Amino acid sequence: MNLVTRNRKTLRKWYRTHVETRVLFEPYTQSSKYSLEQKKDSVECYLKHGRNLSRTIRALGYPSEDTLRAWCNELLPDYHSKRVGSISITPKQKKEAVLELCTRTGTAKDIAKKYGITRVTLYNWKNNLLPGGADKTVASKNDKLLPNDKILFCLK
Repeated sequence: MNLVTRNRKTLRKWYRTHVETRVLFEPYTQSSKYSLEQKKDSVECYLKHGRNLSRTIRALGYPSEDTLRAWCNELLPDYHSKRVGSISITPKQKKEAVLELCTRTGTAKDIAKKYGITRVTLYNWKNNLLPGGADKTVASKNDKLLPNDKILFCLK
């Protein structure tokens, strides 16, 4: 109930209602738009479609992702979204990975795979650890790579 009124008549009406019923306002409970059967069918379809929310919604034509996720939380006891935890890599390992990238002992993809990260993360580490980031280590037609001694000096 909105207690800020723009009309004295409304305030008087609320007061009379309160005096008569001793209830300031009636609690409002919203009825569900979908039946329990629809919820169960949706969750079953979700499980059949490989636990993929968007695929299930496309197949059924309803509900939204948030609603389906809430139904899964409600009806499936062990339901939880898959969350991938981050791996812990020491600063020393980051420097080793960047050094491997700069000296090109292998492809960036292979180096990233070795450390369990993505290529993007590997290049971000390089940009953060080396002064000037990518400009100093990427070879172009006119530039040369930094010598290994300079790379080691930058990483220390």
